[in-house]
Amino acid sequence: VTVPAFNALCPDGAQGVEFFVGSGLFEGNKVSLGSYLLPQQLQKGKYQVTMADLVLPPTRSDANSSVLYRSALVQALDGDGDVTNAVSIPVKAPDNSGIDANEVIDDNPGLIPSQPFDGYANYSDFVNAWQDMVNTINSALQTEGEPDVVGFDTDTSNYAARLALGTDRTRAGLYTFESAGECLIFQGCDFGGADGSRLALAMRALVLPNGKLLAGGQLIRSKDSDTELDFVGLESAASLSETLQLENSGTSSDEVRLTGAGIGASPPGNTDANLKGRILGQTMYAGVEVNNTGDYSLDYPSASYALKDSDKGGLEGELLGEDVPADAESSAMPVRGTKTGAVEIELDEALLASAVGDYRITLMRACIGEADDGSPSVCDSIPNPEQEVGDDEGFNYPSSITRGTTTADITSERAREDENGITDFCLSIDGSGLITAGDNGSCGTTHQVGMVTRTFPDSSSLNVNLRLAPGMDVRSLAAHYNTEIQGRIDLDDACFPMYRLSDESFDEKVRAGWVEQFYLPAILREGWSDQESPSDEELLVFASSQSGAVVFGEDGCTP
Repeated sequence: VTVPAFNALCPDGAQGVEFFVGSGLFEGNKVSLGSYLLPQQLQKGKYQVTMADLVLPPTRSDANSSVLYRSALVQALDGDGDVTNAVSIPVKAPDNSGIDANEVIDDNPGLIPSQPFDGYANYSDFVNAWQDMVNTINSALQTEGEPDVVGFDTDTSNYAARLALGTDRTRAGLYTFESAGECLIFQGCDFGGADGSRLALAMRALVLPNGKLLAGGQLIRSKDSDTELDFVGLESAASLSETLQLENSGTSSDEVRLTGAGIGASPPGNTDANLKGRILGQTMYAGVEVNNTGDYSLDYPSASYALKDSDKGGLEGELLGEDVPADAESSAMPVRGTKTGAVEIELDEALLASAVGDYRITLMRACIGEADDGSPSVCDSIPNPEQEVGDDEGFNYPSSITRGTTTADITSERAREDENGITDFCLSIDGSGLITAGDNGSCGTTHQVGMVTRTFPDSSSLNVNLRLAPGMDVRSLAAHYNTEIQGRIDLDDACFPMYRLSDESFDEKVRAGWVEQFYLPAILREGWSDQESPSDEELLVFASSQSGAVVFGEDGCTP
């Protein structure tokens, strides 16, 4: 179905969106930039698309000439003369006056090259092929007394830079990696261990714009009534390439290393595996087939691209002491990955510049009646308990952690200590929005741990997303390993405090929250005096170590 520009009509069952210049109305002449395929099963609420996603969907292409020339044509048709802002192709005014560049393309089909973006020996040949069309558009604009479109740059450096920006920011975001659920439900798709046990992976991740992959979670093995679990995470070289392939940065390896922490009953070194796969569209497919139809085919029944073995998500190696493979069809445990949260593409440079610097951060946890153990922090009253203590979503301290004990309601908090006794630590924000930390809580750039995700010029604030998991091989040097933080920094306040994300919470100055359920809590559980019957205090400390409030401010300043 084709509709006028700036109007969208997606019929039920629409399988993709085509992007083009020219006119698609009534068999009009148009130049297709490509299409983005919409998944039919694993649907999302939002899709971020770059030019590299349109050439061979649902794959993302590298920055080859075909992608670059598409970007060059669109930017050459920019009509406001400012190459630093969004592209705006000239269209008619609401009263139908002026010139529509797309109509000029429609009216001059003879000036459209037979191969719009491919088959050129170099950039100069591509420009020459399109120059007559650009000149014709400019002549039409001049007739109406309107400014020319900007035309082609003399080289492709600016185009390549903007393509890189789009590629980097659209691969960034929140992801999950987990064992493919179909293999637990349908016969003939088992990924148990050699001893008949079942394995399951659940891992959350944050991908930074440069591709660095910060991830951690749990691996569980069960047999009969016995269950073994361990915290697992990726090594510091783990990355997502510009074509969304899992890889070790700086190498040609199309896989990343997964290792275990060796907590509790799981001895160190009993998980050493490689995770492989590629994000196609928004998802990494396991290649699992049910009733002779694979998960990829269900999402993209009309795709011309066939799923390759190197695309399929899977784990190979030793998992909790058991070797994979598990079934006759594959040498890998099937794993699915999916993007669950996107970030803003282009950040406000002025706000970023004002946020550059070092910050101190302390993770607060609930005081739940434990004796004063001489730790660096004592209990202080929670400043706004009515907004921070509760069991609904959005509270920093779930009151339910005291359920079943004689401990009073949560009214106070203390600094959380990590496994190395670190309480407060330093984070640094640079001019690109990358957030880093030094060793053992110091300031520095050794560990990349987060990013600025969005900027708000009207309220002089910015959102950040942190996952303090720079790599399992460096976890002994990283403060509060595996902790997740999402917050909004108030740049109008002299101390730059961090509040919750929503406008309402930000306006009411509700502190940001943190969460970490699998790493330090498991270490604390390992130290229980009686594993079968832990004390009430041990249970409460365990529960309070999983979430709390964030005290955040510019280094040297008390929020």
